[in-house]
Amino acid sequence: ADPAAAAGVLDVLVVGAGAAGVGVALMLVQTFGLDESRVLLLERGGSVGETFRRWPAEMRFISPSFNQQGWTSSFDLNS
Repeated sequence: ADPAAAAGVLDVLVVGAGAAGVGVALMLVQTFGLDESRVLLLERGGSVGETFRRWPAEMRFISPSFNQQGWTSSFDLNS
């Protein structure tokens, strides 16, 4: 086991386990190769995505959009 991980040392702390938070955590581990034991995903609710489910229905359409090239420097989080 990684001694830094056992000591609670993290490389990244992702706050919010909604769609974007889960996506960021997965990208960091799967695409960029970070050690998953050093990436912590926090959610203030009792389960993944709970806070998002509490949003008003009219706000639930908000999500990141990516071009066909996947994770590049040209994605738009506001579309």
